[in-house]
Amino acid sequence: MPKKTADQLKIYVVIGLSLAFALVGYLRLIHGKTEPEVTNPNPSNSTGPEFKTQIVKPITWQQTDWHSRLASEPLRPIDRDIFKPTKRLKASKLRPSKALPPQPEPKLKLRGTVVGGERPIAIIDDQFIRKDEWIAGYKVVWIGKKRVVLHSGQKKMVLEMLQND
Repeated sequence: MPKKTADQLKIYVVIGLSLAFALVGYLRLIHGKTEPEVTNPNPSNSTGPEFKTQIVKPITWQQTDWHSRLASEPLRPIDRDIFKPTKRLKASKLRPSKALPPQPEPKLKLRGTVVGGERPIAIIDDQFIRKDEWIAGYKVVWIGKKRVVLHSGQKKMVLEMLQND
C-alpha cells in the first residue's frame, strides 16, 4: 500500500476513534449516568460495593366507564351463515327517491383541430384536448377535421367548428 493512502487511513481511524470517545464521554458524563450509583448504607460493614435501589411502582391502566360497561356485557353470537351470499339491495333503494334536476349542457366551442399527427388535438374553449381526455364532464371520443365527438355516460355531444368564427 502506498504511503500516502496509509497515512490517510491512519488519520481516518484516529478521527473515528476520537468521535467515538467524545460520544461515549458525552453520554456518560454530560447526558446522564448509565450505571447505578454506588453507595454504602452500612459504613461499618464494607464487604463490597452496594447499589442504590429504587422502588418502582407499576403503571396501572385506569379503566374508564365505557370499558367497565363493555367488560360486563357478554358478547352476543352472530347468527349468520358465512357461506350464504349476502342480501342485495334493490335498485330502487340505491337510487335517490327525488329525481335530480337536469344539468344544463356546457357551452363548449370548438376553436380548431390538429389531425395531421399520430394523436389528434382539439382546441375547445382555448384548451388543448386529446382523445380520451375530459373536459366539463365529457370525454373526448373522436377528433376529426372540423368535428369533435364528446361522451358523458348518458349524453353524446358533437361540436362542430364554424366557418366564420
